Amino acid sequence: MVFVLAAGLLAWGRQQFAGPGPLTEAICFKVERGDSLSKVSRALETRGAVSDARIFRIGADYSEKGDRLKFGSYLIPPTATMAQVLELLTAGGQSTCGRDVNYRIGVASAEVVLREMDPATNQLVERVKFDPAQPAPPEYAAAVAEGDLRWQVTVA
Repeated sequence: MVFVLAAGLLAWGRQQFAGPGPLTEAICFKVERGDSLSKVSRALETRGAVSDARIFRIGADYSEKGDRLKFGSYLIPPTATMAQVLELLTAGGQSTCGRDVNYRIGVASAEVVLREMDPATNQLVERVKFDPAQPAPPEYAAAVAEGDLRWQVTVA
């Protein structure tokens, strides 16, 4: 009887880990440098990206990816399975969500543009644009202080 119950529980957990996730809209999810799997799994559950933080942790440990979290900002698509979310957070490489700053330098002018990924459209949306000779707007200063920006320079 106990064996049947354990097998049923294991099958249910496996289905939860591999089945469609609860997200109805894409979200940007940020993993801070040094975050633990426990902290990340709880945050994923709070944001609605996974249905159960414990199952996510067990699946991560079982797949031997529990200690491979990469810091950065990640775009998690709607209905992503826990397995897909885990792959996004452990694969490494460039962040797939978040903000970037582009210094645009032209012949007669220059400007600084802060853009942020809109998870709903999967497009970068301009948040602030200003002349670098002028004081930086508060939104730009806050973004720089927070960190986790991608930096670009465009020369025309």
